[in-house]
Amino acid sequence: MAWLTGRDVEVEDIVHEVFLVVHKRRHTLRSDASVGAWLYAITIRVVSDRRRARRWRRWFGWVGGGDAGGAEAMKNAQSTSASPLEAVEQKEAKTLTRGILDELSEDYRTVLILFEFQGMSGEEIAALTGTSVANVWLRLHRARKQFLRRLLAWEAKEAGGRAS
Repeated sequence: MAWLTGRDVEVEDIVHEVFLVVHKRRHTLRSDASVGAWLYAITIRVVSDRRRARRWRRWFGWVGGGDAGGAEAMKNAQSTSASPLEAVEQKEAKTLTRGILDELSEDYRTVLILFEFQGMSGEEIAALTGTSVANVWLRLHRARKQFLRRLLAWEAKEAGGRAS
């Protein structure tokens, strides 16, 4: 499974999560479908969710987030001291991210944080926010679009500021 997950991933955690999803979704398996293909599709989804969440946390310098290994990851991050430049870049990325998130509407901000940073599923977010799963996906799509638009505008402004 290492080829699928990459490095620094707890395979046991992924297997556990896959079986939780299998248990919750066992009613969706069609009688004419291949169990192996069904399990593979679930595994791919779980792994991609983990990788996406890890990528967001790493990009913004947020170690730990909502995953179970957060305390250990934080300890490792502190023991391997970042260069001063990396520390400043991480601090700037956090500040920029928080600023952009603060500009989003509360509905979009909530869904984006719960999905991307906390790693919650669409179903979990729908239950938590009292909306439909379709509404969660719509809000997430719009939140990502607004976030990206604001990030690109900030980058353009920074590039323009350096050229002057």
